[in-house]
Amino acid sequence: MTRLYLSERLTRHTGSDDPQPQGNSMLKTIISTLTVLVLCILITPAAQAGAHLVINEDASIDLGFRLQLIARQTQADLDGDGTFETVQDLLVRRGRFSLRGYANRQMSCYLQTAINSPVDGQGRSMRMTDARIEYTARPDARFYMGLHKAPTSRQELTPASSRIAIDRPALAGKCLNRRAGVLASFATQSYGPGDAGIRGDENVRDIGVTLFGTRLIAEQIHFKYYLGVYDGIQIATSDAERYTGRLQLNIGDAEPGFSNRAYYLGDKQTVSMGVSYDTQQNVAADDNGGGVDYAMLSTDVFVERKIGDGTITLEGGYTRLDFGDAVRLVTPADGMASAVTLDLRQSQGEGWFAQAGYLYDDVWQPWAEYETWTSDAADGTGGYTSWRAGLAYYLEGNQAHLKAGIERFTPEVPFTSSESVMTSAICA
Repeated sequence: MTRLYLSERLTRHTGSDDPQPQGNSMLKTIISTLTVLVLCILITPAAQAGAHLVINEDASIDLGFRLQLIARQTQADLDGDGTFETVQDLLVRRGRFSLRGYANRQMSCYLQTAINSPVDGQGRSMRMTDARIEYTARPDARFYMGLHKAPTSRQELTPASSRIAIDRPALAGKCLNRRAGVLASFATQSYGPGDAGIRGDENVRDIGVTLFGTRLIAEQIHFKYYLGVYDGIQIATSDAERYTGRLQLNIGDAEPGFSNRAYYLGDKQTVSMGVSYDTQQNVAADDNGGGVDYAMLSTDVFVERKIGDGTITLEGGYTRLDFGDAVRLVTPADGMASAVTLDLRQSQGEGWFAQAGYLYDDVWQPWAEYETWTSDAADGTGGYTSWRAGLAYYLEGNQAHLKAGIERFTPEVPFTSSESVMTSAICA
């Protein structure tokens, strides 16, 4: 199944007075979503589980798996004629196997594979997404070494298995290892004008070392820190390391793990506040002979509390991305340096998101999410607003669930034949 990229299939507004979608497009999208929901319920629901093999008192092996499907209806310019067509497809969003081996109480290793999208007609293939060693030096100091996530934000540290709004907000793509881009259509497509065009050897993860730890600093007050150094992006004329740091404070229940969840289904009552900073010098070369530096600041707030017979979950975050107002890059191509016209101010900028969910009867969770991004480009290209809304049904807690939602993505500079793109999706 061909993956559709907004950067390839949708063109930006050219100034002509093109007709806008008819007013009943929203109704058609809702009806299509309900239809896809019925079809998706007939499909095997997503599942995650595992097995535990004991070797001796200290050594063991854990095997886990996860499968996530998405039935999606969206809009795209398939033939390049400037008009949008409705596209329905069923995606294997994530298919993963994970293996964790404990050598003793201090050291373990973690491996995870994932299904790649089809490439050059070769079909799907498996790739290694995580390959790390974890070493516990003391209760408040643990080292993660190898291929793993850099702690650039709370959203980056939230696993795909516990997303409220089906998937990550669009601005979660702004970190360096996600191309400093924009994730549209429930993070299944890329919005080209907001993409920095910077690519590294690794996708999503990075190779390096993270020092991570937690401490109880007062009754019901928990502190968590991350400090990391990584390879980063290596496409400039000089080598530079990437540095990332994060501080997090929890009031109430602790979130002790390396990762945080986007919801706990009523198992925790906590308020979290976090700040992350990610930076690397010379991620690329500017055609004026200088280097392009990268820096991203992210702050976030998370709340989960019981209210009445249910549980409310709130999360918000702010991101500021800076490339030093670089305009033209020089990137290596076939061993030669070639200039690429790209205004990084279209990717650079600031934005925020907010999302909420309310769990009742321990199985139903209506949710909503809103976000906006303002680019530093003179005409606003790369900026957007987006909202999502939907409903989740938990068949077996977080081990198996169904989620349905609608997303409206509106760029600052309109598409040729539409001011926005509507996407409906069912996630199992």
